[in-house]
Amino acid sequence: MKRNHLAAIVASAAAVLPGVAAAQIKPVLTTTMQRTCATETTATILMQAGTANPDPLPFIERQVRTLSVKPADAGLRFHHQTRSPGAAIGLEFTALRDGSVTGAVITGLPESDGVSDEQLATFAHTAAQDIPERLLLGRTFSVGDSYYPDDLRRDLIGRVGDSLGLPFALTGSIDVFYRGEVDHRGRRAWLFDGAITMAGAGEVEGVSIAAGQTMKARVLHDAETGLVLNYDVTMDNDLSVDGKPFTVMKMTDSWDCEIVSQ
Repeated sequence: MKRNHLAAIVASAAAVLPGVAAAQIKPVLTTTMQRTCATETTATILMQAGTANPDPLPFIERQVRTLSVKPADAGLRFHHQTRSPGAAIGLEFTALRDGSVTGAVITGLPESDGVSDEQLATFAHTAAQDIPERLLLGRTFSVGDSYYPDDLRRDLIGRVGDSLGLPFALTGSIDVFYRGEVDHRGRRAWLFDGAITMAGAGEVEGVSIAAGQTMKARVLHDAETGLVLNYDVTMDNDLSVDGKPFTVMKMTDSWDCEIVSQ
């Protein structure tokens, strides 16, 4: 038997032998522990209105974000709070067993005057979809599987374009994948990382505009509880007008979390 034929047979057999195939994980989210995260977000403007910033100091905001989960009749009830100097924003919602969101309510927004109940409900539902732990519900991961489900990947790209106020659609890819189990400060953790890229162009009142966003994301979930241990995102945004750079900004979002009893 030729060597390459033998290798093919061995490889095929290994794929079906117990314990040889790549390990799968099926996360189960804790209802007895919670995470408390010290977070820091930064925004640095490198260029504004076509002029380079000679002293690009970052704007820095620090917060404490906590998440606890309790059993609910239909699934799990999430309680999330973001605390910063002078503000405490709460978010509650139920995630069904497949991860879908219902009953999302947000409280404590400092500028809620003039915002309709419908707008608040939409904002709460969107914020609930973005809670990282929700992404694990009802799912099984093998190495190489996407962190974000298909529907959320499409929604995220559309939301970025809306948030930038662009009159044209963005296209791109969200390539954040499960990489396997790692050690994080003595705890078993599941690593998800990868890149997110989006871009688009169009003409507004005779002016050609192009926008792009590139992100690198790295998320660690505790293997025992499913809760986030560490979260790190870097983002580069650029906007050009008639082919010339107009706005360039770098942003970061970092969380360092502890897991404690509820």
